[in-house]
Amino acid sequence: GYSVRIYERLPALEPIGFGFNLQPFAVKLLYELGLKCEMDEVGVRTAKALFYSRRGQFIFEEAKGIDAGYKWPMYSVHRGNLQQLLTRCVREQIGETSIRLNHKCIGFRSHSDRVDVDFSDRSSGLVHTDSAKVLIGADGIKSTVRQLLYPDEGRPLWRGMNIYRGVTKTDQVYLDGRTVILMGNPNDVELVIYPVSKNVINWAYVERIDEDKEQVAPEGPDWTDI
Repeated sequence: GYSVRIYERLPALEPIGFGFNLQPFAVKLLYELGLKCEMDEVGVRTAKALFYSRRGQFIFEEAKGIDAGYKWPMYSVHRGNLQQLLTRCVREQIGETSIRLNHKCIGFRSHSDRVDVDFSDRSSGLVHTDSAKVLIGADGIKSTVRQLLYPDEGRPLWRGMNIYRGVTKTDQVYLDGRTVILMGNPNDVELVIYPVSKNVINWAYVERIDEDKEQVAPEGPDWTDI
């Protein structure tokens, strides 16, 4: 019943990124959107997580999703594949023109009956203003909307951890194809491995490089501009 428009700064939505886990309470919402069969096509229903010490000694096993008694499963999924699925869903249910690419939010103004939002067309440099009853600023960790609402907040805080992520293709099933492995100490050094499809394994290596305290995050590159 809502008229929705989505503005995206990138010129194209490519299936890039790494894996992540969707917990049952999030999967419930996706199922309510009618995406149950599609989720089984793009993700893996995670059954359990196995925890090991930094030396590879088994600690304990924890059931996940339906295997843990929830009404909905937990999914391990590749970010790019899920985004492509949601993009198709939006265009089918809301309309082909509901997603407008290559537009960066540069400002907004609130009124009693609407909000006016300014977007810069990154191909032409022209500024376009759109109006709506509600603005949802889901524009990332370097959010323009948040910066305008809280100009004195500063850069995000950091707890001294770095994470290195990647995906590896394989022609063999990883364990039983539905297991997450967590090895090490999450407060110091940790390795996380799990499948996001039959032939793709996601891995993440987390390492502490600074003391555990809230501090201003170091300035780094914006991955969307690389």
